Amino acid sequence: MLPLIKSPGPIPEHPRRAMVDAILYVVRSGCSWRQLPVDFPPWQIVYWQFQQWRNARSPNGFLKSYASSFGWARAARRSRRSA
Repeated sequence: MLPLIKSPGPIPEHPRRAMVDAILYVVRSGCSWRQLPVDFPPWQIVYWQFQQWRNARSPNGFLKSYASSFGWARAARRSRRSA
């Protein structure tokens, strides 16, 4: 369900699965972006990717389907305050 990587392009430094896991961690735990554990990619990169996916409104409905399930709208509001 994740948007496809456009080729030819740079290979992402951090796997998309790690990005999704980090975003879900923020949503589930209620922590701020800056409090992500070191097991995840740096918070700045995770937050940037979250903004990209949210703003892209991906045509395959990835964010739309997960926004309601995991409360991303709430995370987006919280991220504006904490970042």
